Amino acid sequence: MAIPPQFGPIGLTRVSAPDGRAWAQVTPSGGIARLEVDELSLIQHPATAMAAGLCNLHLRRHEGGAVRHTPLFGPSGHGAWSAGEDTVVVRGEWDGIGYAAALVLGPGPVWTWRVELRNAIDRDVEVDVVLTQDPALTPWGAVRRNEYFVSQYLDVTPVDVPDHGVALAVRQNMPGDAAPWLIVAGIGAIASWSTDALQLVDRDDPVAWAGLGRPTLPSTRLQHEHTLLGLQATPVRLGPGRARQPASPAWSFPTTPARADRATGPTPSG
Repeated sequence: MAIPPQFGPIGLTRVSAPDGRAWAQVTPSGGIARLEVDELSLIQHPATAMAAGLCNLHLRRHEGGAVRHTPLFGPSGHGAWSAGEDTVVVRGEWDGIGYAAALVLGPGPVWTWRVELRNAIDRDVEVDVVLTQDPALTPWGAVRRNEYFVSQYLDVTPVDVPDHGVALAVRQNMPGDAAPWLIVAGIGAIASWSTDALQLVDRDDPVAWAGLGRPTLPSTRLQHEHTLLGLQATPVRLGPGRARQPASPAWSFPTTPARADRATGPTPSG
């Protein structure tokens, strides 16, 4: 049986920017299995039909000092997803919060996450969104051979951006003829950030995302076993029936092509 061109051999749905520079593959459960720009992978651990992977948006609700959270993409999400030519969209409702989240590819070497939230209950709620992403900045084959090796050469530097809070600059310093880099930033103010998986997950229960259960991310630079970017949008308070786009932490801009000269990009920090 012939496989439609938008599907992969195991049912993955492909979406691509009009110019083809950015593209993604989505699992049947709505997780991000591949995300690439200019032949560089922007994730290390892909989603599968049973697990969401690390690249995701997390909706959080703050109440009485406690923070509840849920991923928006993948099998643990609470919505239904659909795909256009260059967009993956998930819509649903969780804990009284309606949401529509989209991954938009292009134009050029750009990928953008967009989120709109709506309060579906009869009292005010305080909510935010956290982006987590584990960029590899190396061809997919190198990632599949050894994710830990790839991660060891990544350098993450927080950068202050006026009116937007902190952005995270990531550079891949693995030996080779290029040192590609990218910047992940928020279109609005970013409240807090993190740089390593150990800041967000617990070794004893990595599925629980313990770090997301705290009001803010640590906002300290840690480079340990696995690079994992975290950006928290500034929380917003929604009245009953009110909708709003929070300062989404996911306007992401890779700024150097795969064959960039090694001298370009942010200087690795010590």
